[in-house]
Amino acid sequence: MIIHIGFSACVEAGEVVAILDRTAIARHGGGQAFLRRAKQGGCFIPCAEGEQAYVITEKAGTQRVYACAINAKTLQKRVRQNGLHDSRIFNSSSAAPGSLGTVSLREI
Repeated sequence: MIIHIGFSACVEAGEVVAILDRTAIARHGGGQAFLRRAKQGGCFIPCAEGEQAYVITEKAGTQRVYACAINAKTLQKRVRQNGLHDSRIFNSSSAAPGSLGTVSLREI
């Protein structure tokens, strides 16, 4: 299944590793470091200005980080509408302070 993540960008639902809210990333130093590594490694794909969420995908061992103007809750609804499990969604209310939830992302 395809998930629309904003403007003309779509990702395969099965490739989604996590959807992270911008606020949750901003509160976590590891999240900022992860985004820096993604940008430096050429894995960061800005889909729009005004980033609200980050969709992390992995296909054939390659991770991509998509910066989306759509917020994490809306993306979560899209995941649910497609009948997919949404435990990979982490927004500012579900993540404990200093945490990105339970997702474990490998180094880029």
